[in-house]
Amino acid sequence: MGKSADINKLIDEKNILTLFQPVISLKDKRVVGFEALSRGICSNTGKIIEPLDLFKMAKSEGVDVELDRLCRKTALRSFKSIPGHGNYILFLNLDTSILDKTSAEATRVTKDYTDELGLDYASISLEIVESKIEDNEKLS
Repeated sequence: MGKSADINKLIDEKNILTLFQPVISLKDKRVVGFEALSRGICSNTGKIIEPLDLFKMAKSEGVDVELDRLCRKTALRSFKSIPGHGNYILFLNLDTSILDKTSAEATRVTKDYTDELGLDYASISLEIVESKIEDNEKLS
């Protein structure tokens, strides 16, 4: 099976794993939130696909928006399962190139997913991926 079939199958089967990296306040000496880190799971072998390879594959096959949305939704769902999640902030990475490929309405997907899951939108923080910042009009 080729890479295009693999990434499409991965998205169709929702084979995304979210790992959480704690964010710690030095001042308060406690965990204040978690950064969501997405990994793919190969449908054929069950092996982990690292994020750089995962997103590169999705971009080359034109399914990067679909992968981005799946990763966000999976991260939000996984965050909700953390005991006491309401006391923490979820840090989600935002690749600004996705904004260029979606309509203004579609950029609300994080808010929509948050509402759908009953999470407090105030506990979500978007981190703009520094390496992706270019001359992006939608950030102005």
